[in-house]
Amino acid sequence: MLEEKTLKKWTSSPEVNNSFKICSETQMGRVYNFLGISIEYPEGEMFHSSYFPCLYQLLEDLDFASQREDLKNAIESSPNFIEDLRAEYTRLFINSFPRVPAPPYESYYRSCRNMLNDTATQEVNSFYRNCGYSINRHIELPDHISYELEFAGALLEDGKDEDAEDFLNTHLRKWFPLFREKVINHAIHPFYKVVVDLIDFFIKTEEDEEVLWAGK
Repeated sequence: MLEEKTLKKWTSSPEVNNSFKICSETQMGRVYNFLGISIEYPEGEMFHSSYFPCLYQLLEDLDFASQREDLKNAIESSPNFIEDLRAEYTRLFINSFPRVPAPPYESYYRSCRNMLNDTATQEVNSFYRNCGYSINRHIELPDHISYELEFAGALLEDGKDEDAEDFLNTHLRKWFPLFREKVINHAIHPFYKVVVDLIDFFIKTEEDEEVLWAGK
């Protein structure tokens, strides 16, 4: 019987150097985990003392200066930024009239009728299990974007680079652009725009990155 590893929520921040070079696949895995936590429902423990310093450093090192300033101003000027983020998360991803603006599930984007918990969900869960992982906390459907990011991060941290690349190509990269577009178009608070921009940057293929840097 396959020994399973549970996907546990990550609690520390990735370390980056001044020129922002990811030194190993393990470190890239930690970045994926960081981004996975960032797109979960906001809980107080998520924002440990190093969370925002790490996030601001990522934005600075990637030359996302305007996004960094917009986010920092919104967070520091709010009397209760966690409640702000909870309201925004609920509006964008859970419950909004007349429809949820940006469902965070792969099945929504890959099913013919925008159905949740469809074939794509089962395929994602099978991929987890075939690689020896299971979900520790069943708060969301297996194809929620936070789980998919955490899974890719766990694979990279465990040295399963080919499995991680296969998962990204087969799943996350196929539907994330549509999800990101909806978040960018409908988000009011800058936090989730920043998060999806970072996810977009880090899940790009090597070919995408070559085009990106060639254009600078």
